[in-house]
Amino acid sequence: MLEGYEQKLQELERDILLGRGDIINLEVRLAECHSKITCFRQALQKQTAALGMKGHADLTKLHSNAYLQVSNNSHILTFALN
Repeated sequence: MLEGYEQKLQELERDILLGRGDIINLEVRLAECHSKITCFRQALQKQTAALGMKGHADLTKLHSNAYLQVSNNSHILTFALN
């Protein structure tokens, strides 16, 4: 999900630089996106710290799971289309 927010952020920044759309609306959406990314990163740091060594090792194993990667990619596409 973080990648989806970061991609959306890049799109908004590009739209601002190219002067596409209403600048005020783009700035508001940009600020919201920055806020979501910050909250997401903070939550991720807290959860990672709470995992401990065993939990972190298990999470690393799950990260390489092909089924979960496909599932996450579908969620990212759904987010990007909305």
